[in-house]
Amino acid sequence: MNSIYLVRPEDNAIFEIDPSNGCYRPYITKNIKNRSNANIYFTFKNLTEDYGWIPIEESEIPKYQELNKEWNRIWTKYYESDGHNGIKGRNNLTSEEIEFINLKKY
Repeated sequence: MNSIYLVRPEDNAIFEIDPSNGCYRPYITKNIKNRSNANIYFTFKNLTEDYGWIPIEESEIPKYQELNKEWNRIWTKYYESDGHNGIKGRNNLTSEEIEFINLKKY
């Protein structure tokens, strides 16, 4: 049996299984009446074997939600405008933030 939840290692985004087709879609906490079905290519085999996504338990969701928030905070800061049609990039990050993004694979 496939795990109900998967995490994308690059940014710690959480995906859940879509009961209508057995594929994965982004995890959300609120109920949406007419939520679209998951992409048919987002199968357990494809995501875990070809892309290295990680199966997780429901109890691990809060941990990965926090890691995803941190990832998004850092990249928002990285891409902040420098006021001259460019970005601030690494010069706008602390050494801890740079280490955090360097731990991820691209």
